[in-house]
Amino acid sequence: DRCAASFVQQAFATVELGKHYDGLMEHYLYNQHSPLRNDLTYAHLLRHLSAVDAPISASDRQRYRVRLMNVEKNQVGSVAADFRFRDTDGRQRRLHDISAPLTLLMFTDPECATCQSVEEQMKHEPLFHDSRLKMVRVLPFDDSKLKTEGASARDIGNRYFVPVTPAFYLLDANKRVLLKN
Repeated sequence: DRCAASFVQQAFATVELGKHYDGLMEHYLYNQHSPLRNDLTYAHLLRHLSAVDAPISASDRQRYRVRLMNVEKNQVGSVAADFRFRDTDGRQRRLHDISAPLTLLMFTDPECATCQSVEEQMKHEPLFHDSRLKMVRVLPFDDSKLKTEGASARDIGNRYFVPVTPAFYLLDANKRVLLKN
């Protein structure tokens, strides 16, 4: 935490440096495709950037607060936010009522070519046919397609940060987040 505070004070000492480091942090720590993506590290930096005494503008501070709110949702090690949904058989379910050693939440969109490709690849992986793994597909963006009961796309968005699809959360038997995206 002290390192994050020191980094923010030095890296954002001038507007030019701040823009440079903001771009680097976004590219390496926040980008979904970065092999260095790390929500915990990024959250430390964002906490200091969103603080009142951070050497940045009020609008940037607000942007960092929103980003912090998003990356803190369902962190690895935390219990995943519960929600209601309708399964493929039309039954109303709750995420926390699923009894399985592992649950894979897949936030997807039926019109997303990448999602379709990933689902096709998953059909050929033995892990996805293991009875210990339950998969829950969630359509987070379009209420007309969202098969949930008591939850809207906005509700899902308030509970989970899904910047792109597909997005994944692997949960243990107690619905604790093991892996994210």
